[in-house]
Amino acid sequence: MKNNGPPYVRAIGPLKAVAGVDVTVYCPFSGYPIEQIRWEKGHHELTSNSHYSLAPVQQGGYIVIKNVEPTRDQGMYTCIVKSRAGEEARRDMQLNVNSLLHKPVTTRYVQSNANQLNSRCYSNRYLRPFIYSRNNSFNFCKEGRYPTAERCKGPPVIEPFKFPKNLQEGGRAQITCAVSSGDMPIYFSWKKDDMSIPTTLQITEKKEEFFSLLVFKDISAKHSGKYTCYASNAAAKVNFTAELQVRVAPRWSFEPMDTAIMLGNTISINCEAEGYPIPAITWFKGQDVLARAEI
Repeated sequence: MKNNGPPYVRAIGPLKAVAGVDVTVYCPFSGYPIEQIRWEKGHHELTSNSHYSLAPVQQGGYIVIKNVEPTRDQGMYTCIVKSRAGEEARRDMQLNVNSLLHKPVTTRYVQSNANQLNSRCYSNRYLRPFIYSRNNSFNFCKEGRYPTAERCKGPPVIEPFKFPKNLQEGGRAQITCAVSSGDMPIYFSWKKDDMSIPTTLQITEKKEEFFSLLVFKDISAKHSGKYTCYASNAAAKVNFTAELQVRVAPRWSFEPMDTAIMLGNTISINCEAEGYPIPAITWFKGQDVLARAEI
């Protein structure tokens, strides 16, 4: 009989957004199979409309909040994940929305013979200024008394993830590696124990723009190990590792057998078992448990 991985939503810290832009909120869930992902704000269920866009569960179930405003959009959001068996898991996420105190200055061009460029960007004490071009591709990254400019790219930031506990041999599971920020395009890849994942494990990978999903349809002991997700773009390559430990019922690797011996001679009887966690072996003589000193 195959066991499904129960739904689980990992806790994350407060999310930050800037007023006037779109923000994407991801639900860091795990479990398999997942049938539905819902979102609530203040105990009211959210649906796709002109302000909210909800992705289907096959694409990660994230929500896009368009043109965020502090008074309307700041608050507690709840992600609710439901399995095919009817089990539910939920997690609250605080979204904080900040507004700029002054409108940023747009620099349209710089003279080639100029030796200094002064540009000011004002913000409140909760925000770190970021200077960017209108096409979002060319940024000023240095300051000094000479003309200087660099192409700046934001590195990917992987949201921490982990496998569900108590996964049994023969069950199913999935794990999601999602990035909360970073310039596009972002490329994903996976390794198991620092090696490419063997095709014999029959693990399916599903990729989208902001996340990669591994699906385990028939878990066995050989799936146990450390899985590392790599996310890379033009700025950097980052990674995060989670360990999968599959619980395996004890089974004989060397089963004891009836043995005959002459009186007074020494006898050796082998008894070996495998499984996870490592099985505890106890010897009996009749109905009595043998102490280690007697063996």
